[in-house]
Amino acid sequence: MKLVNLTETIKNLKGEEIKETDPKTKAEKPVFVKDVLASIAASGFEKPKPLEQVRLFRLAQRLMEAGESLTVNAESIELLKKCIDENRIGSAPLVIGQILLLSGLEIIDEEVAEAEKKA
Repeated sequence: MKLVNLTETIKNLKGEEIKETDPKTKAEKPVFVKDVLASIAASGFEKPKPLEQVRLFRLAQRLMEAGESLTVNAESIELLKKCIDENRIGSAPLVIGQILLLSGLEIIDEEVAEAEKKA
């Protein structure tokens, strides 16, 4: 089981919150990890099995209904990793990188980990 932090906001390279416009109110609001993870889960990945589709749908629902954090099991994390790998919602590396780090999923390859140690 893994506790995923959902309260963080996505920021640009200057450290400013990335905002999106609410289609109903036309007001700008920050983009939260929660929102992007739910969209990623809802977008799925290529050729999921029917049971995986149901699990992703339920995971997306749980993400949107969750408060500050959500505990997910290893199977849900693996499904999220598949979705993130395919990135079907077309998120930029800036967003995907922050999603992985801020959510606590921390899927970092060895080269990136080594570069961060040297920095």
